[in-house]
Amino acid sequence: MVRIPSDVRPAKLIKLMESLGFVRDRQSGSHIIMKHSGPPGRTIAMPEHQVIKTGTLRGILQAVSEHTGSPIEKLTNEL
Repeated sequence: MVRIPSDVRPAKLIKLMESLGFVRDRQSGSHIIMKHSGPPGRTIAMPEHQVIKTGTLRGILQAVSEHTGSPIEKLTNEL
């Protein structure tokens, strides 16, 4: 099992997701909606809090991993 960092800020996660082809689609309150530019166009919502909780971060990374094919280990190392 991969150890998820507990000090990830939204800006770092947005930068990682943008490097994988996601774009910032819109913002609804305190949540940012990221959309993948390629087909099938996966949409992921993420909170814009001071620090993203580990359970939330794990869910976001799993969704990104499933869509892009990048292993979660690689994604966590890039954070």
